[in-house]
Amino acid sequence: MTEFAAAITIFICCLILPLVNLAAVPMRYIIAFGMVSDMTQKFSCAEKRSQAVALALQPTSYQEFAKQFGISMRECSVSILCKSQNAESLILPECKPIPMTWLPGSKRGQINYFLKTETNVEIPPFVCIGPKVAGITAPIKMKLTATAPWENLGCDPATQEFYLNE
Repeated sequence: MTEFAAAITIFICCLILPLVNLAAVPMRYIIAFGMVSDMTQKFSCAEKRSQAVALALQPTSYQEFAKQFGISMRECSVSILCKSQNAESLILPECKPIPMTWLPGSKRGQINYFLKTETNVEIPPFVCIGPKVAGITAPIKMKLTATAPWENLGCDPATQEFYLNE
């Protein structure tokens, strides 16, 4: 009977725990990526770009929700990605204004605007014991990026500025 207990202990420690660790990281990655995508979609529905940046800088419930799964999320950075029909693109960080040649109705033709968020995430395995090997016995640090189309391409009637630049 004592050999059976030792065999079960070795079986659990050498086979089951590493497999659970290997399964936990992809599941937590899917949860983290889904949360970043959802945040990006939420931010892109803001009326003004400054409101989207303010939403991104607030510590909100998504960080608390991530902690329930053992995921550590940092603050995210927001930028606007402009893509023209000619495969030209322009990335503008946070509140840097979009040049006149890239605004809607310019000579470049049809331009698509996307809100891009980047978030640093730490995804730990289920059990962190032994030598530190990223993804197996230590957390994996990565940067998750998501984009969503910017919804509001209108002008503010009071200032005559595009909501993209406010």
